[in-house]
Amino acid sequence: DIDNTAAVANIYDSFGMDTKTTLLVNCFSMGTWVAGTLVEASTINYANQGNKVSLLTPGIEKISAIDSIKRLSANYDQVVLCGYPPFVKDLIEEGARMGIDWKGMSVKLFMGGESFSEEWRDYVHELVGASDVHYDSKNLYGAADIGVVAHETPLSVLVRRAYNGDNEAIQHSFGTEILPSLHQFDSSVRHIEKVNDE
Repeated sequence: DIDNTAAVANIYDSFGMDTKTTLLVNCFSMGTWVAGTLVEASTINYANQGNKVSLLTPGIEKISAIDSIKRLSANYDQVVLCGYPPFVKDLIEEGARMGIDWKGMSVKLFMGGESFSEEWRDYVHELVGASDVHYDSKNLYGAADIGVVAHETPLSVLVRRAYNGDNEAIQHSFGTEILPSLHQFDSSVRHIEKVNDE
C-alpha cells in the first residue's frame, strides 16, 4: 500500500488548489497502469481534507474528457489536466478544434510517464494561455512499484530552462548532449540512494 498523498498534495498546492475551486481531469489510463489510480486516490484524499476540487476520471477517453470540460469548466476557477504528455497535447489540440476556449480558462498541466523539451512546454503553454512557465505545468517521475518518486518544482523548471540550448553546459554538468528531466523529491516521503553506481 503506497501513500502518495504528501507527494501529490505538494504538486496540487503549487497550483493553488488549496484556495481555488478546481476541476481536475485525470486522463492517465485507469487500471492499465498505476498512475491513473494513484492520481484518483490522492485527489480523493486531497478533496477530503477540505480542498475544493472535483475529480473527473475519463482516463484515455479523449472525447469524453473534452465533452466534460466543455460542460463543466465554467463552474471552476481553474482546470488541471493530468496525463501522459503526448495525450495531454492531443487533448488540448483536439479540444480547441471542438470549440474549447482554453485561453478563456485558467489551465494547469500535471503530467508524467515521459519527459519533454522546454520547447514542447512553451508550445502547450501557448495553446492554453498559461501565464507562468515555472508554475503552470509539472512533470512527475514515478514507478509502478513505488508510486510518485519526485516531481518538477518552479526551481527545477528554472534550472532546466537556464541550461536549455547550451549544449556545452549540458554536456559538462550532466554528461549527455540531451537536457535531462530535473525533478525534486521530498526526503520525508521518499528515500533515494545510489548503490554500486545504480
